Amino acid sequence: MGHLVTDPYGDMLRRAGVLAYGTPGRVARPLDEYRAAGVDEVVLSPAGVVAGEGAEAALAGLDGIVRAACG
Repeated sequence: MGHLVTDPYGDMLRRAGVLAYGTPGRVARPLDEYRAAGVDEVVLSPAGVVAGEGAEAALAGLDGIVRAACG
């Protein structure tokens, strides 16, 4: 994720609540808050995982996030 996790961008996005990273459960948690606030669309970008760990890891992460978010 490069510049997104370094200051000042990462700090700004984390404080605004629009940057979620970590385990699938940790990433999925804010999605419930967004849904409750009326958000009906989000973008999940696995680009950092693809770059660091490969496409299979990125797909597994996305699968975990969707499963955690949708129950």
